[in-house]
Amino acid sequence: MSTPWRVSPPQAALVGQIPDADAVNLQNGNAIDGPDNTVQADIWDGVQGQLRQMFVRVEAVPTSPGTGNANFNARKLQAAQNTSTMVRLNTPINAWGDRRIIERTYAWLRAVGTLQLLLVQLAVLQLPQNAWMQQLFPGPNPTADVWNRVADAAEQGYYSVWVNVFKRFGVANPGPGNNNLASDLVTLLNNRVAVNTPFRYRGTNLQNSVIAQLPNL
Repeated sequence: MSTPWRVSPPQAALVGQIPDADAVNLQNGNAIDGPDNTVQADIWDGVQGQLRQMFVRVEAVPTSPGTGNANFNARKLQAAQNTSTMVRLNTPINAWGDRRIIERTYAWLRAVGTLQLLLVQLAVLQLPQNAWMQQLFPGPNPTADVWNRVADAAEQGYYSVWVNVFKRFGVANPGPGNNNLASDLVTLLNNRVAVNTPFRYRGTNLQNSVIAQLPNL
């Protein structure tokens, strides 16, 4: 699963993990390629209370499955760590064409931007006048349409990044509906692969959905 951003050199003064609330701040964006397998972006600095240009990258850190079986969890975690090391999942590589770290970081920013639009659109749909119009002129569910556009974006790849962004935003910004964002996203993605339609994440094991793992992310 992907963790919040870890700032890397040349932003040497800020080496370390960016706090969750800053990593999922809805103002983050304006991203371009940076040096040394980083993305240059405007990231919220909670200490200074403003956006700052930083060089960031997202690391994919293996986590315990949290099944309640300590031995099984340890074996699975060790296997995940071994795989991560073997495929150099978080190792900045200068080889031409290896953009795994960069694309993972762009995915985080896309998820943050999409979440910002989702929350704005859901707020508009909940306005009394819009609810009244929907009752007067019933038709396609506009809330479902908004969420399907989110799923369209999430299905472009980096599933765990999207789930982490939605989960961490809910934790950092508790309030009506925010705590359910990750669960709602996973449920929708599950539902879309459960039917015979050309959506991504084919082969998802719906009997072992990640929903049960959300508290451990």
